[in-house]
Amino acid sequence: MTVAWVDASSGASGDLLLGALVGAGVPVEVLQAAVDAVTPEPVALRVEHVHRGGLAALRVHVDLTESHHHRTWRDVRTILDAAALDGRVRDLALAAF
Repeated sequence: MTVAWVDASSGASGDLLLGALVGAGVPVEVLQAAVDAVTPEPVALRVEHVHRGGLAALRVHVDLTESHHHRTWRDVRTILDAAALDGRVRDLALAAF
C-alpha cells in the first residue's frame, strides 16, 4: 500500500493539491472520472506546467461554467449516493461533508 501524507496545516489550494497528485503519478483521467461522477454540470481538468522562482511544478486548472445553483446537504448526499464511486470513496466523501 502506498500512503501519502499531506501537511496542510497552513492551508493548501485545490489546484496545488491536484497538481501534486498528477505530479506524483495519478493520471489526470482518473481524477477527471472522479469529478465527472459527482458533478451535475460539466467540469474540465486542464494540466499546465509552470515555473515559479526557479521551481517547476504542475498546476491543474478546474474549468467550469458559471452556476448559480446552491445545493443543500440533501442534494449533495443524493449526488454522492448515485455516483459511480467505490463504496469506500463514497463513505469518505459523505464523512467529509
